[in-house]
Amino acid sequence: MPLRCGPRAPGLAHGSCAESKPHGQPCHQTGLNRCLKHRRRGSLLGTSRCAVCASAFSAPVDGGSEIFEGASGSEAVASGVLEVTEALASAEQAALKAEKAVDRVRRLPSAWPDPLVVKYLKRLRDSLPTAGLLLFAILVGSHMMGAQFQFIGGFIGALLIAISQYLKRTLSMSGAIAAFFVGGATMATNCRCGATLLAFFFSSSRLTKLKQERKALLTEHKMDGQRDWKQVIANGGVPAILSCAIGVLADFKNVPLSSSWSTAVTSLLGAFLGYYACCCGDTWASEVGMLSTDTPRLITSGRPVRNGTNGGVTLLGLAASMAGGLFIGAVFYAFGLVGGAAAVSSIETPVSQWWLLPLGLLGGLAGSIIDSILGATLQFSGFNLKTQKVVNRPGHPNEVMHISGLNILSNNQVNLVSASLTALLVSKIALLIF
Repeated sequence: MPLRCGPRAPGLAHGSCAESKPHGQPCHQTGLNRCLKHRRRGSLLGTSRCAVCASAFSAPVDGGSEIFEGASGSEAVASGVLEVTEALASAEQAALKAEKAVDRVRRLPSAWPDPLVVKYLKRLRDSLPTAGLLLFAILVGSHMMGAQFQFIGGFIGALLIAISQYLKRTLSMSGAIAAFFVGGATMATNCRCGATLLAFFFSSSRLTKLKQERKALLTEHKMDGQRDWKQVIANGGVPAILSCAIGVLADFKNVPLSSSWSTAVTSLLGAFLGYYACCCGDTWASEVGMLSTDTPRLITSGRPVRNGTNGGVTLLGLAASMAGGLFIGAVFYAFGLVGGAAAVSSIETPVSQWWLLPLGLLGGLAGSIIDSILGATLQFSGFNLKTQKVVNRPGHPNEVMHISGLNILSNNQVNLVSASLTALLVSKIALLIF
């Protein structure tokens, strides 16, 4: 029977309690702790927990006895088990949702396994030297087997380039279609013209990837930008027309340059060499010269400008332009030996046409200088104060600071004009030499 306060509460260690309290409340004189929920007191060992629920007693009341009350241990355990069960159920539902989401992703067309041809094209795309050797082999082999095979081989090579670059996202859909026709027309009509195109393409692609991160900090260098049909036509449209004209006039044979045999063919071959010597020299100068530690100088005034400014030149950039032109001249000369001597036996043999090497070097240097002059005068260059980069488009006066040039020609237009002028220059010199 629980102790209670009253006039004569038996069993109290300190006698009767002078206060009258309701039945069941502990006497403030007993000094014994009790649980108000179960009306039990602690053990005689002095523990402060209820003998039934083993929970701590509540704080003392009335300033007399120390009363402690807490949640039931069994209820706490049950509550913990319930929380764990609910958490496991939530985790199971989340896992089911994730499995359904993965299943929906697997059903998308983009997640389907690539066909065997696409797999090999991707491998070819990622291996630049292997792709180059394969395309050169297709080009030379098809041209050695006759006109019918050279047409097939030329367009097959162009198709491989277009698809691989589209999968690599360097060409848009319109750019890939334009590259197929431009590349096919160039490679199918003349062996040395097709080889020159491939040499320019692979060498420029390799140099464009050179230290991309550093270039991106200097200018609006597009690391993953896609070229559209306008850019493809601007760089390859004119030489494709020249190659077709050479093929028609030379009966689709690989002939050397000789004014005594055909002034028109010699002039066209010189123009083709000059065009790609300019393109390659300018590309090499831009990609390599941008990494120079020397301060670029504006070609028109000589004042120092930032790296990446249109019209800014360095000694390293000029040397790279000459190297690019010499490289194109060497390829143009080497592939002129393929079938050239057999095509025209009554004129000068192609082996003696070593003048094509310095002619290519001249085209690379002259083309780069013409491109720099046009860039410094007719193409806008500015410095974006927010991005801290050189830009080719004017903007808000408070954001873009003008460096040089008028906003008349775009980069593609500058390339087209400079390469065309270089083609005319080299064509005239070729007629004088050959």
